[in-house]
Amino acid sequence: FIVRTDTNQDKMVVVVDASREFTAVRSFMNFSFRFGLVCVALFIMVFAALSNRAIQPFIHNFENQKRFITNASHELKTPIATMRLQAETLTRGSVVLDDVEKREILADMVDESKRLSSLIDDWLDISRLQEGRFDLQLRVVQVAALIDKAIKLTKQRYDVQFTKHIDAEAECMRVDPDRITQVLINLFVNAGRYKKEG
Repeated sequence: FIVRTDTNQDKMVVVVDASREFTAVRSFMNFSFRFGLVCVALFIMVFAALSNRAIQPFIHNFENQKRFITNASHELKTPIATMRLQAETLTRGSVVLDDVEKREILADMVDESKRLSSLIDDWLDISRLQEGRFDLQLRVVQVAALIDKAIKLTKQRYDVQFTKHIDAEAECMRVDPDRITQVLINLFVNAGRYKKEG
C-alpha cells in the first residue's frame, strides 16, 4: 500500500493489488526451475550415452588384450615346459643317456625353440598389421615347394597324412613365400592338433 498526504493534510491510503504479478513471477520461477532440471537431466543422459559410446572401443581393446595375453601365456607354456624338462633330463646325473638319445633330446629342444620363435613372429606380424606397416616381399615361386616345406615342418610335430593336388594353372604364383608358408604351417598344424582319431 501507499500512504499519501494531500494539501489539507488528509491522508489517503492507496492499496495496490499485485497478486497477479506475484503469481506470474512465481509461475515463471517454477517453470524456469523445472525447465532447468529437465535440461540438466537431458544433458546427463546425452553425456552418459556419448561417454558410453566413446568408451566402448577402449573396453573392446582391453578385452582383446586380456584374451591375447591368456592365449599367449597358454601357447608359450607348453614349449617352455617341454624344453625345461628336456634340459633337466640332460643335466641330471642320475640318468644315463647314450649319444643318440642326447641328440634326439637336443633336436626336440631345437624344434621347440623354433616353435617359440614362430609364435613370436606371428604376434609381431599381428602387431604390424594393426599398425598398418606389414610389408610383403612378393616374387614368383612354385606353390609345390611351399606346400612341401610346410608339410615337412608340420610332420616333425604331428603324424598327419597329406594329399597334394595342384592345378596346372596354379603351379607358380606371385606371393610372399615366407608369409604363405607361415599360413600353410598354421593350417596344417591346426589340422594335426585337432584331427579326430581314426
